[in-house]
Amino acid sequence: MTSSADSALAIARHVCDALDPVLTPHGFQAGQAGIGRDVEVTFCSAGHEFSARFPHLAYWMDLSHPAACVDLTLHAHPQPARLSRVWLEGRELDDVVRDGRYAVGPVDGVGLPLEAGLDRLARTLTVLLLQGSPHE
Repeated sequence: MTSSADSALAIARHVCDALDPVLTPHGFQAGQAGIGRDVEVTFCSAGHEFSARFPHLAYWMDLSHPAACVDLTLHAHPQPARLSRVWLEGRELDDVVRDGRYAVGPVDGVGLPLEAGLDRLARTLTVLLLQGSPHE
């Protein structure tokens, strides 16, 4: 592996280490990484389970198919290590939060150095997934 591939793999592991503990208790699978020009990590939740747990977030999603899933996907640039995009089922997380008027403050950590961005994103997701969840 080249040093850039090593760096990208380290970023993917860091993202999973930071967000798996936040997301897996809420029904998401552990992060799955793809490494190309950027690093992409996707966390998937079964659609019917997501809809039952988080109706306040699922209202705009089409989860009618029995095999539907909800993806939380993020991209990170390896050099310098920064989050570049965060989506929930195809919508920018910032838009989802703003539309729902959730009290989470600055949301997705995009543009911040990786450590700070992941910290902000983890706090946002914790609040977002706890607000209105009948299971918490």
